[in-house]
Amino acid sequence: MTGVLGVVALTDATWALSPLAGVALVRRAVLALCAPGACDEVLVTAPRADADAVRRALTPVPGRVAVVEVEGRSTPLALGRALRTGAPSCPADLVVLHDAVQAMASGELAAAVVRTVRGAGAGCDGAVCVGPVTDTVKRVAAVGRAQEGVVLDTVDRDHLGTLRTPQAYRAALLLDLTAHLTADLEDDPRDEGSPLAEVVVTAGLARGWRLHAVAAPPDLLAVTGPLELELAEAVLSPARPGAGR
Repeated sequence: MTGVLGVVALTDATWALSPLAGVALVRRAVLALCAPGACDEVLVTAPRADADAVRRALTPVPGRVAVVEVEGRSTPLALGRALRTGAPSCPADLVVLHDAVQAMASGELAAAVVRTVRGAGAGCDGAVCVGPVTDTVKRVAAVGRAQEGVVLDTVDRDHLGTLRTPQAYRAALLLDLTAHLTADLEDDPRDEGSPLAEVVVTAGLARGWRLHAVAAPPDLLAVTGPLELELAEAVLSPARPGAGR
């Protein structure tokens, strides 16, 4: 066993600086990875134009945290560069990938994905947080198909989940994957706008990775806009029982 390196990917650096209950989203995400049992060192990939603002939002933060400047948004190329050059002091065998918009994730959840991979041994390539699906989901005939637009049936929610972060992966697998993803996206750029964590999971499963699910709490919101920010503020309100994460 060696170390655990955390990487916080900023889908939108400007939005990641937005305060949630007085604390910037990116700072909340980093603090979760700095929790006991989670990461030994944390990198934050930030566009060069926003790097100084991100550094200010992270000062001070307990633990070893560094901002890695990248061109544009967090992509597989940026992740690969960060893994190769950003943390020479952390010989990690695990990497925990986190998105700043998932800033409500707790340090306990970050530690749980690490424990899951460690505990499963060779039979596990990674662990991802999966939230419950509470809506009734219907299967509808797709455009261009027979019965287009017709409701076909109800999907069994027991087999569904919503993808969340943090996610833990074997470092060697993730490093190799980022190199191949970079080449793939040059030929097929359809995933360039997708969140990095989603791209990694999709590509990993396509390569046969064995990923274990770690249950995420129902109130783990993806804070992607003003409405979600308002809901997250309500979840964290001191007046709400169990709030204050």
